[in-house]
Amino acid sequence: MNATKKLITSIQSEAGSFTDPFWFDRIIEADGKAKFVLLGEASHGTSEFYTIRAKISKELIERKGFNRCGRGLAFLLYS
Repeated sequence: MNATKKLITSIQSEAGSFTDPFWFDRIIEADGKAKFVLLGEASHGTSEFYTIRAKISKELIERKGFNRCGRGLAFLLYS
């Protein structure tokens, strides 16, 4: 398998799908014991990004105890 194919396979194995009911839980649990979570994006302001960022932020606050949010080049949550 060439390097490009390996990279694609690796990305596909880690990528989530909005149709997978457990995808979102895996994203929230993936932070482990992190004190900082940066939510970056490459869409430059699509409504879909803002919707999912709001959902992730809410879950991190409610389920993981994060208590501060900052905005900038990346959206930062920290506990």
